[in-house]
Amino acid sequence: MVEELPLIFGGAIGTGIIDIILESIYVTNPERWRGTFPYIILMEPIPPLDDWIVLGIPTAIYGIGKLMKNKKMEAVGLGGLLYAVPMFIHHLIVRAVQMATGTLGKGQALRTPIISKEIPLVKEI
Repeated sequence: MVEELPLIFGGAIGTGIIDIILESIYVTNPERWRGTFPYIILMEPIPPLDDWIVLGIPTAIYGIGKLMKNKKMEAVGLGGLLYAVPMFIHHLIVRAVQMATGTLGKGQALRTPIISKEIPLVKEI
């Protein structure tokens, strides 16, 4: 198991890099990319196809590693899944909350500001 830790870590980092690349492309020009592959929204609140791709790549690597009984491939896929599954769940929850509050697609933050104008700071007391 200890020998596989670098492979697990590498799988997580590699999956994160794929996610960053896909998200960076979309952020450069959201109007141009919205609705085009891989930024297609299947249905609300399900995340867009790019998140499914990020989840699918390590799932495929892990599955092939399991079938071929290749421990190294399985470890890389497991690392990718350790990144992709929580990322996907996070996007699903955020989109569901935004859909429920009517802020989906409006670019509004879900959280309130850290410093409230109603509560005085320590310096002001």
